[in-house]
Amino acid sequence: MSLERMRTLERIVETRIDALEFERHGGEEKEDCKFCRSLDCDIIFALLFTMIIAGLLVLIMVFWLKGVLSYEEVRPNV
Repeated sequence: MSLERMRTLERIVETRIDALEFERHGGEEKEDCKFCRSLDCDIIFALLFTMIIAGLLVLIMVFWLKGVLSYEEVRPNV
């Protein structure tokens, strides 16, 4: 066997051993660190806040356009 083939076989065996150990330990993923969970919460909060602001801006634009269009309908032609 060539040296390169042995290294590839060794990697395959190591990967399979790691997979078996992962399954043996319940297959549970490690929990995120406290900083990562905090960062995730900050990102979610920022996205929700941005969506709320965008929604309010859309509502303002809708009511503003209604007012402008109704003003043009009422205004007499000069």
